[in-house]
Amino acid sequence: MKAATGFFAAGCVFVIWAFAASGVDPGLRFVDVTAKVGISFKHNNGAFGGKYLPEALGSGVAFLDYDKDGWQDILLVNGADWP
Repeated sequence: MKAATGFFAAGCVFVIWAFAASGVDPGLRFVDVTAKVGISFKHNNGAFGGKYLPEALGSGVAFLDYDKDGWQDILLVNGADWP
C-alpha cells in the first residue's frame, strides 16, 4: 500500500512538473483568499508521538448550506492537544 501511495504521489508531481515545464496554460488558477474572507485555520492534531488514530487522520472540511441562505458554508474540523 505504501508503494502504491508513493507511486501515485510521484505521478502527481510529474504531471504538475510537466504542465509547468511545457508552458501550457492549464486553464485553472487557484487564488488564496482565506485572509480576505476571514478564515484563519491552523491545524492541530494533538500529536505527541503516540501515533493514535486521531493523530493519523488529521482534520477535515465540509462545504454545505447550513443556514439555508443559498451560499456554501465551510465547516473546518480540528483536533486538540491530548490531556
